[in-house]
Amino acid sequence: MRPRPIIFLLSGVLILSVACTLLIGAVPIAISDVFASLFLPDLVDATTVDIIVSVRLPRLCIAIIVGMALSCAGAAFQGILRNALADPYTLGVASGAAFGAASAFALTASVDWGGLWIVPIGAFVCALATLGVVFAISHHQHTASVILAGIVVQAFLAAAVSSIIFAQGSAANAIVFWMMGKLSMRGWDFVAITALPVIASTVWLCVHGHTINVFSLGEHKASSLGVSMFTKRWSLLGIATLASAFAVATAGVIGFVGLLVPHIVRLIVGDDYRIVLPSSAIAGAIYVLWADALARTVIAPTELPIGIVTALLGAPFFLYVLRKRMH
Repeated sequence: MRPRPIIFLLSGVLILSVACTLLIGAVPIAISDVFASLFLPDLVDATTVDIIVSVRLPRLCIAIIVGMALSCAGAAFQGILRNALADPYTLGVASGAAFGAASAFALTASVDWGGLWIVPIGAFVCALATLGVVFAISHHQHTASVILAGIVVQAFLAAAVSSIIFAQGSAANAIVFWMMGKLSMRGWDFVAITALPVIASTVWLCVHGHTINVFSLGEHKASSLGVSMFTKRWSLLGIATLASAFAVATAGVIGFVGLLVPHIVRLIVGDDYRIVLPSSAIAGAIYVLWADALARTVIAPTELPIGIVTALLGAPFFLYVLRKRMH
């Protein structure tokens, strides 16, 4: 399929997905009332308007932002490292961001954003430091060693986060639910903080799709084409880490999105990262939207953490990709 049609098609599916998922929730709301709440609020009761505008719509925006960030970052990691198993989760970046965010929660003695910026900034700093540690452990050797180092660091940081949670006492439950992936109770303030860094990071990665194409050819080929390996690689990795960190700070650890979505996208559009990156961003938004819808309905009225849904879908896929690479 040609690149422009697939991007238009995915954009149309995303718009349709937003329209459909706005209807899903504990309180049934008619399509006409949803439309009126958005465009003619005076014709609908205030409670319905509040549910649509203040609860469901910002939640859908967060789902789109998080899906976009994790999928585009995952595609970038895979292209730069030339490994289909690379994503924010397997590289330890997501766990590093979770550790930074949990530490910020602990320092502010709150599970709120503590001055709006302290949690995402803490998540980004720790995520970037984690990526540096992973590369240091692997000694920049074969990309498989980077993934193994990432998994080891991820396990260590998961234990560190558990220690922080254990020490939090009454605040522990809220942090635990956030760690499992949480899109509920995310208002427009979360959208305002998260949207600009994630969208800017995603656009920046998409603009540099050609550079990632060169990286996917290998280090020697990239050097022969005049690409500065160290500077370009770390700038791209840093921007992908920024997007991942803000997604984790907002919604907790939602695993396997950055692994599953780019892989499926590449099967459809090929290996040109000028197309893979924007397609992955849109497809990731669609995936997280529907994963969240499933989380809200599968055991309604109780809500399942979205991280559980994506793990149940993504873990078998991870094993499939791993098995395929071994043969």
